[in-house]
Amino acid sequence: MRSIIFQSVDRVLLGTIACFLMIGAALAAPFDIEVPEQTYRGEPFLVSVSSPLPMENVAVAWLGKEVPAIVRREGSAYKAVVLLGTDVKRKYKPIEPIALRISLDGQKNSISREIRVSEKTYPVQRLSVDPNMVQPPKKYWPRIEEESRIVGKALATITADRFWNLPMIRPTPDRISSIYGLRRVFNGQPRTPHRGLDFAAAQGEPVLAVEDGTVILIGDHYYAGQSVYLDHGQGVISAYLHFSKVAVKIGQTVSRGEVIGQVGSTGRVTGPHLHFGLYVLGQAVDPEPLLSGLN
Repeated sequence: MRSIIFQSVDRVLLGTIACFLMIGAALAAPFDIEVPEQTYRGEPFLVSVSSPLPMENVAVAWLGKEVPAIVRREGSAYKAVVLLGTDVKRKYKPIEPIALRISLDGQKNSISREIRVSEKTYPVQRLSVDPNMVQPPKKYWPRIEEESRIVGKALATITADRFWNLPMIRPTPDRISSIYGLRRVFNGQPRTPHRGLDFAAAQGEPVLAVEDGTVILIGDHYYAGQSVYLDHGQGVISAYLHFSKVAVKIGQTVSRGEVIGQVGSTGRVTGPHLHFGLYVLGQAVDPEPLLSGLN
């Protein structure tokens, strides 16, 4: 009888241990999370989550904003990718946290990661422009402030759909005349770093949408001139400035490679060219890695 009792206890213990192992395996969800160890101020980067099991409600929080991620089937795995980045104009902590929320098989998981944000030195560019463009007349200050508010609201757009893929196409085939991050000096006065790419395109040359998207803002602004902003989903916004002619309307859906306007010299410029910017969750990132293919 004693032997039978011990055998029963053994079976119970083994069952309990097996149960704990199963629970432990469930809690240690099979996620493969890829976050770069380091990025530099002004650079974009990718964060990915993959699992052999179907994932739901994946979201990534970065710098106080949360972006939903689209889960796609890739072979035998499920994968979600989001684009994040930093802005040359802003300051960051040496180590910034990234928070992920993932639902898997009914279980909600919260996971934290960190990325080192290192400084990067950008070259200086000196330009001569109309003095009114360096220090606008006081009568234009309310206009400039309102335009900044409108653009800021557009850049804060975060939609669940994802229309972007990498690499994006170039908005024009022309050479880049001013790179991202230049520490600009206008008429001897230091100003905000250059937060985009300038393409040395000719007056009237067609400008292409770098990816599928929706037109969320068209402006005729003091600094940017005639401009177009496209929403590519998940907080990714592209901006095209200094047009001579806009070829799209607010709310219009455009396709990758579609003509959205023509190069011009409106706004604060020294001549015809295209200023192209890319924003991720409101951060103006260097577009060049996204045009060449970010790994």
